[in-house]
Amino acid sequence: MKMKLESMVLTMVVAVIFTSCEKDNITGRGTVQTEAREVGAFTKVSVEGSTDIHITQGNSFKVSVKAYDNLLPYLVTYVENGALVVKYEHTANVRNDNSEVFITMPVLEGLSTKGSGDIDVKGAFEHTPFFDASISGSADISIENAVAEKLQLSISGSGDFNSFGFSIKEADVKISGSGDVEITVNEKLKAKISGSGNIYYKGDPAVIDDNISGSGKLVQK
Repeated sequence: MKMKLESMVLTMVVAVIFTSCEKDNITGRGTVQTEAREVGAFTKVSVEGSTDIHITQGNSFKVSVKAYDNLLPYLVTYVENGALVVKYEHTANVRNDNSEVFITMPVLEGLSTKGSGDIDVKGAFEHTPFFDASISGSADISIENAVAEKLQLSISGSGDFNSFGFSIKEADVKISGSGDVEITVNEKLKAKISGSGNIYYKGDPAVIDDNISGSGKLVQK
């Protein structure tokens, strides 16, 4: 009797675990709608998934989401530790994703992406003391016009950092994946490449500290 009871309890526990791991399969379809989101102040943007992000410099904070109407309830936007987080609910397995998020913000100090959604940044983001960026998926980051004292960038995926328009005094770049980097560095460049990605840089930094153990290259343009 005891063994039978223990077996029943174990079966119930396993059933609960599998139920909690189940996801809703959502296929994007229907009408494309744009929805404004109310959020607090933030200086960074963190993205997960295949949502494309468009960032523009402005004096106020604005966030709007554009997607198939049946996807909107699952796409969440909230501020955590100073970063605007954009991702789908963990219970949603989304297909045919056409989602885009349009962001206006005064100051941009960091970008993080885990997925395939691209990020493009337009407008003059200037006088940033420290900028932190990371790519761990296939998403590309493009910065049109920005100035920062220091940049810390890491790429562990296949996404590229296409940002010759980003002017930096000191840059610390690490590549362990296949993504390429394009930046402008004026004073100091520290480069560590253990993957196949290349670092292309403009400018004439006086100090170059390179550590290359992969097949990637450090190339001045």
